[in-house]
Amino acid sequence: MRVDRLFVLLLLLTGCSSAGAAKPQLSTPAAPSVVQEVEAMLTHTADAYARGDYERIMQHFHPSENTTLVIYAPGDGTDAHGGRHHVLRGIAAIRQFYADAPMFKEGFERPKLAYRDLVVSQLAPNLVNAIASITMEGGDSRVPRHAMASLVLYKDQGQWRVMHDHTQ
Repeated sequence: MRVDRLFVLLLLLTGCSSAGAAKPQLSTPAAPSVVQEVEAMLTHTADAYARGDYERIMQHFHPSENTTLVIYAPGDGTDAHGGRHHVLRGIAAIRQFYADAPMFKEGFERPKLAYRDLVVSQLAPNLVNAIASITMEGGDSRVPRHAMASLVLYKDQGQWRVMHDHTQ
């Protein structure tokens, strides 16, 4: 009987504490002005890609050794599709990746890249998470036609810069 009353008491206490407790809110939708700023940055990035100008793309990355880029290297054989994911750390490694990438070599047929369905969540005053689908039309047939981007952006000196990019 004592165990039953203790169990009921625990249920009541647990139920009461969780029913009235506020759930922590980790992010909120970003203000329309922030969404417009992020859209402008992504449009600029797509335009730089279309021109094959990786240096202009690099301007959108935060110049830090803590900046990260997740890339997929096909053919390494470590996942179901025969590829492998890598995390590049630091702006120097990311710059070298883009400098060496076939998509920025002379003669590569780059598809038209467009960001769509952008959702921007405010994580902190100068920090957002941006998620968008990417469509790519035309160009080299080896380039996938669709991708998803998840970006953590930090506003530094009035400009949104990528701190983490996971685009697959």
